[in-house]
Order: sequence, then C-alpha cells, then structure tokens
Amino acid sequence: MTDSDDCTNACALAVCGDGIVGPGEACDDGNDDDADACTAMCKSATCGDGALQPNEECDDGNQVDSDACLNTCLNAECGDGAVQAGVEECDDANLSNLDACTVECKNSSCSDGIQSGSETDIDCGGACKTCNKGKNCAADTDCSTGACVNGSCNLPTNCKQLKSGLPSTPNGVYQIDVDGDGPRMPFDVYCEMTIDGGGWTLVGRSRNTPSAPACADTDGGGSFGWRAAQGSLADDGNAYALDVAGKGVVFTQVLFGNHAGSKAFAGTIYRHTVVANFVDVHQNTHYYIGEPTAIQGACANGASMLAWMGFTSNVDSFHMRDVDGNGFGLTGSGWRTCYDTCVGGDLNGKPGQIFVR
Repeated sequence: MTDSDDCTNACALAVCGDGIVGPGEACDDGNDDDADACTAMCKSATCGDGALQPNEECDDGNQVDSDACLNTCLNAECGDGAVQAGVEECDDANLSNLDACTVECKNSSCSDGIQSGSETDIDCGGACKTCNKGKNCAADTDCSTGACVNGSCNLPTNCKQLKSGLPSTPNGVYQIDVDGDGPRMPFDVYCEMTIDGGGWTLVGRSRNTPSAPACADTDGGGSFGWRAAQGSLADDGNAYALDVAGKGVVFTQVLFGNHAGSKAFAGTIYRHTVVANFVDVHQNTHYYIGEPTAIQGACANGASMLAWMGFTSNVDSFHMRDVDGNGFGLTGSGWRTCYDTCVGGDLNGKPGQIFVR
C-alpha cells in the first residue's frame, strides 16, 4: 500500500517529520536536524538553503559572491576569484604579482614594496618610475640610465641607446659602456641628440682654424682618425679623436660636415651608411659607397669626393675621396676634399667633425 498521500497507512495526517515522504515533500527523515541530507522543512539539502551541511563550509542562504560565504558554500578567501566587499581590493584567482592584482588581493601600485604589475623590479620600471643602475629591466625606458643591458639597468652602450631610453636627453657629454658588464671601462663621449633623429656619438673633430688646403690630400698631422686618440671633449679649440677601434664603438652610420667652432654643425651635414665592422674590414682598403645623403646644406647631390670611405688604419685622417686611392677626407686641421664646390661637398678647407651611430 502506498504511504505517500495525505493520509498515512496509520490513518494519520501526513506531516513533515513523520518519516514518510508525503505530498510536497522532497524527503522526510523523521528528524529536525538541518545538518543532514534532509532539512527540517523536508527539503533536500542544497547549497544556498541557509542550512549548513557536512560538505559545506558555510551557507548564508544567498547567491551573493561578495560576502564572507560564496554561492558555492565555501568561505571567501583571497584567490577564489570573487572580490569580497570591504576586505579585498581585487581577486584574479592566481598566484602572480606581475599583473594588476597582487597575491594579497590588493591592486598593484608603484609603492607596495614588491615587484608587481608591469614593474621590472621592486616599485620601478614599466609604468612606474625608472629603475636605478643594477636593477632589473625589460627595455631602455625602464632605466634612469636610459639603457637596459642584458636585463639589467646599466650605462648606455652608445648615444643611440641613450636617445632610445631617454628621448628628451639633450646634446652633451655622457658616460657610456660599450660592452655592458664586460672588461672594457666606461668612458665619456659627446652625444648629438637632435639632428637626423639624434643618438650620434662624436668620434672626430678638427681644430677651429684650418689651413687653406687647395687640393692637398693630407695635412701631415698625426693621431687623428678611426684608430687614433687626440685632444679632449672639453677643448673645442683643438683637434679631437676618440679612437673608435680602441674603444670598441659599434656603428653602421656616419654623420659628418663642418662645424662652427663648437660641437654644433655649421650648416653642411651628410650621412653615410657603412658595412658592418667597417673599421676592421677596411683598415688598408676603401670601398665605394656612393654620394652621401644630404641632411642639411646647399649641396643636395654631386659630392663625389665623399663617395669612398676606408683606410681606417690612417693616423692622419678620416679618409674619404672620389676615386680609388688613399688620401683626402677630414684631417686634424679640417676638411681636404680638393674642390671648393659641391664636388667637394662644399667642405674643403673648413673645420669639420664626424659622428657615428
């Protein structure tokens, strides 16, 4: 006989708690214990019914995930993916500090004392302030030195890197380290940061009072060229040569022209792009590059005396000329390009300087 209607087999009205599953009841275990599978209301225990069951950590009877009890009936905690109101600032359900939410469920900031968010080191790099030398970095812009070298903030390897890391850096003397943490010692260079994109390193500059060279191919001087050192960056009156080969400066572009008695160009500026390892490859040879690109000045083309470069072992000049053979170029006393026209680049007899990038 069925016992599931309004009248039990004992001729009593069916009620919740009588141990008989009657009409409208999902269960009836005959007790008032809400902590088992059947509640005192004769309903099957479920998460969200407000009654704490053995497999539940909590049950507040709601579907709100921002309070102390999740709608999964688990206690709210940092890392569960739900932001607990008044307790957590964020919760991204992971164990990484390198995003917008830290493992302590706080928004990452530039002053939280840990490496968080886009930072490359503790409270610096990324969207925060630049990092000091020795701190970790991912890009030149992460560093106060303007240079990220092998993942660490260091001195820039050249003026170009300094320009890339700190674009607003003005013209001036800066210290560079061409091999990062390698054996070479840092040294001072003059950086031209405005012309043709900036990032140029001064490697040679003639004195301010050149002689009238006519078509002489050398001034008979010495200690001036790609493999020579002369003068001081602080002395604009006399010739200066960095010794590119000895310092290990790497470059692929050359910027050159005449100067106005300082490190500023006087008006005529050209650019060449050279082969990799130019200084080593062409110690005793030169090669035809073609007429240089005019950056500034009256001679847009025709500067054939500047079409060949090389002979980097010369110790009296930065060699340039129009045909195969040594001689001519920038000497310690100024440009010797033979022609006082655009054929000579409108440079012959004028004080000059050369930068690389």
